Amino acid sequence: MYGLIKNELYKFFKQKKLYLFIAVIVAVQLVSVWQYQSSNREQVSHLLNGQSYPLAALAESSLFITMFMAVFIAETIVEEYKRGTFKLVLLRPVSRTQFIFAKSVSVLACICFMVAFTILTAYGIGVLFLGWGNQLIVQGEPLFSDGMLLRDGKGVVLTVVAAFAYSLPVFGFAMLIMFIALLSLNVGITIGTALALFMFVPLLNGVIQDYSIIHIMNDFPYLAINEVTSQEFFLSIGIIFVYIMVFYIGSLIFIKKKDVLL
Repeated sequence: MYGLIKNELYKFFKQKKLYLFIAVIVAVQLVSVWQYQSSNREQVSHLLNGQSYPLAALAESSLFITMFMAVFIAETIVEEYKRGTFKLVLLRPVSRTQFIFAKSVSVLACICFMVAFTILTAYGIGVLFLGWGNQLIVQGEPLFSDGMLLRDGKGVVLTVVAAFAYSLPVFGFAMLIMFIALLSLNVGITIGTALALFMFVPLLNGVIQDYSIIHIMNDFPYLAINEVTSQEFFLSIGIIFVYIMVFYIGSLIFIKKKDVLL
């Protein structure tokens, strides 16, 4: 099992597209900070600072993180199936349950890496161009806890919590994309579906939007660090784990029925 996971992670880190992702994230952050500095900030009540920028950068990078994740899943599943790599793996003493589990764990690790990289570079760029600042600004307003401003170390801790919270719904979305990849066995359909869901689901209204993983992906990090009702927070957690389990089990059932050894 460990060998399978290690092999999947090796595939991720040897991809040339990973360097493209790194370059895009850094470029997006630099352009974002430059635009902010060039804008008229006299009408802004609370100026963005270095300790607050990582959360803003994570929201700005959401499309790139999810799309790169979709590309990675599509290539590691669809391309491996076409090249017959599935056959080579499953001819060894490896069950299909272990195979899907290793794929899922590696995807989660890749998501955590991309989120961590985004946060770390945002801290560096934010502090370099905006300074550290004296309070944590979230969505344009200072964040309070028990009536006190959050700043410095406490702000960093909450940023890490928000980043971890963001990774959970992204993983739920990844399980959906993995299921689509196994179902379609087509790179274009897998990536196109991921992009369509990401772009158009937020345009929906009502119950569909409230229970969509894309909506939760955008809101859940802020639920995790703001003082919200436990019912709203735990409802979101429940929806996330439903997505993860339903599509993980769906992928497992499908690959068990799929004849990959022909």
